[in-house]
Amino acid sequence: MPDFGKVAELLDIYCNCDNGLLGGDYRLASVGHFGSSNNNFEVNETSLGAYLQLDFNTELLDRAFRGNVGVRVVETQISASGWAPCAAATPAQNSPECQAFFGVANATSAPGDRYLVATTVDHNYTDVLPALNLTPGRVR
Repeated sequence: MPDFGKVAELLDIYCNCDNGLLGGDYRLASVGHFGSSNNNFEVNETSLGAYLQLDFNTELLDRAFRGNVGVRVVETQISASGWAPCAAATPAQNSPECQAFFGVANATSAPGDRYLVATTVDHNYTDVLPALNLTPGRVR
């Protein structure tokens, strides 16, 4: 049975370094690595709801009716944060908010610095959900 620990030691794959050999770049991928920037995000959602309901049992046009009327109000707050690519043609033209991360931009490009900007988007909305339920009584 192969000893993976000996193989790892021989190739020094846990060094987090580029040993200069072909295929010997063992640096850990950061946010700048192909696909990693899209996988580093956070979404938080908070919802607060309340409802009011009124039940009734009455007569309408000489017929018995029962039911309820109500409303539910829900306020939702969403915050999403992640990384977006800086769009300038050269690093010197990038916004000061752009940060350099070592990585690979796509599967065929050479390793190097990739410039990304931290992005946060907030959104709040309120939904009002009315309800009405009616049940006719039996005819006598």
